[in-house]
Amino acid sequence: MSSSTDFESMFDFAPMSLRLEDYSGLKRLFEAWRRDGVVDLVDHLNAEPQRVRECMAQLRVLSVNQSTLTMLAAPSQAELLSRLDSVFRDDMAASVIHELDQLWRENLCFDNQTVNYALDGRRLNVHVRVRVLPGHEESWDRVLVSLDDVTNACAPNGCARRASPMHATCSTIRRCRCGWKISVPSRPCSTTYAREASAISRPSSRCIRSS
Repeated sequence: MSSSTDFESMFDFAPMSLRLEDYSGLKRLFEAWRRDGVVDLVDHLNAEPQRVRECMAQLRVLSVNQSTLTMLAAPSQAELLSRLDSVFRDDMAASVIHELDQLWRENLCFDNQTVNYALDGRRLNVHVRVRVLPGHEESWDRVLVSLDDVTNACAPNGCARRASPMHATCSTIRRCRCGWKISVPSRPCSTTYAREASAISRPSSRCIRSS
């Protein structure tokens, strides 16, 4: 079995939700705004909410793994990619602005607490980790996004839940969107994670671009 096949299998069967995305359109949009004199992205986005949707329209999902389909109750990748507007909606705007601001500040490895919606309508609190993959820092055309469903951890009796070392990430989540504190260890992205993520970024013939 080739190393390429090995890494495709690691991606497909990883026990956490993984998405490979292309943010190159977002980077071009940011560059245009900088040329226009934008300095504070948060102020720029808050001044006109449509700009948040404009940013989100630039994010292209290339491929997702089986854990993502299961978490979002999607029968197939094609079905999920055709209904992304059902996943990213409603009360996730504030967290999206935070993530966009991280990228604006050239922070290419970060985590956040946000909301996704499963295709069956369930609202999910998710811990998202974003990593622009090594070798793609100039274009942002390969970004690895991983998610953990922490909906139960955001409930009153689940707040003591602690992330495992496997899920230790770039920064500390201090409070869920619902207001309950959740303890998550903080550490920089490890060399091992960066190396494995870089391998996952190798193009696959099975990648599907959303329209």
